[in-house]
Amino acid sequence: MRFKRYEEIENAKQLNINTPAAQTILSVARQCFMEKEYNKVTFREIADRAKVTSGLIAYYFESKDRLAAQVSGQYLEEEIQKMDMSAMSGLDSAERFYTVVFLEWLIIDKNPDFARFYYSYNKSTPGQFWENGKTYTRLVREFLDEYNLDVSERQNEIYLIACRGSTRELLLHRHEHPNLISREVVMDITTSNYFYNLGMSDKVIYRVIQNSKAFLEKYYPDALKEEA
Repeated sequence: MRFKRYEEIENAKQLNINTPAAQTILSVARQCFMEKEYNKVTFREIADRAKVTSGLIAYYFESKDRLAAQVSGQYLEEEIQKMDMSAMSGLDSAERFYTVVFLEWLIIDKNPDFARFYYSYNKSTPGQFWENGKTYTRLVREFLDEYNLDVSERQNEIYLIACRGSTRELLLHRHEHPNLISREVVMDITTSNYFYNLGMSDKVIYRVIQNSKAFLEKYYPDALKEEA
């Protein structure tokens, strides 16, 4: 099975938050999170500004952690959708995955308000409810099919959870000590671990990463350069 039921599950999960009330909460929550760090925003503040009850926020999103995850995933998906991905047609599905994840990270760091929220959110929580967006999910499904990796939805979820803790620590370490570890190294470690868990060989992983970097150097020449 390769994500055969994934779309049904995703649609069911998204059903409740497509209501006007839920979308208002998401919009107001984004405004609040963009104004200050994650742990300084409360349900009460969001509720007051959205003119709803705290209980309604909990009904739709259960916790501030889940709400923040939705805000983060929604923002990144919107920004990725603004990008012209036509040049990526020459990449295979795994290379597109690496490239898009790398570009998502650049999007995070290029918006100081979102970066403040994103890193404070990851620092304040275990990142249990990360939301990656529809593009990320589609890319995963595509390379599982193209590489004929017989991974079920549940197995992939377990692999993501297994990688999440180390990925979060590396992201925060890079953010707090940018001179000690590069964005490129963090990407290589986290992505290769994920690919390996899914069943890719070391040789294939190396080829995917090198081809992805060659693409980034050609079309996004500043992507692999670190800030001074």
